[in-house]
Amino acid sequence: QRHSVLSIRAGDGDLEKDRKVASLTVSPTDGVMRFEGGGVEVPGGLMGVGGLSGTDVASHNFRGVGVPVKAGQRELVVMFPRPEIDAHFAVFAETSWVTARGITQQSPDGFVVDFDRLPTADGKIHWLIVR
Repeated sequence: QRHSVLSIRAGDGDLEKDRKVASLTVSPTDGVMRFEGGGVEVPGGLMGVGGLSGTDVASHNFRGVGVPVKAGQRELVVMFPRPEIDAHFAVFAETSWVTARGITQQSPDGFVVDFDRLPTADGKIHWLIVR
């Protein structure tokens, strides 16, 4: 059950004639906020995002930027700062050198990236997960 916190209407101020265009509700049990409307624009950007999910299961991790990879390293084991509830998430990874790569293992604790071409010098990987 959700309780309405804010209702946004379009029109001239006549509540009987104006149409509801958006609402913001908050669950009294878990504090989850829900916005219903035409979409959200954030021109100033989002900050402090802890995770990204397209489901009703929250993600506890979002990304790693500039994770070091040593020259000659065949795989990288990424351990999450906070475990996910399960291993049902997509991993996107980019390297600082040209190589094919694959996510060969994933669990609630993290994932493993295997590299086709090993880095000839120290490199970096950037990763992102989406539930």
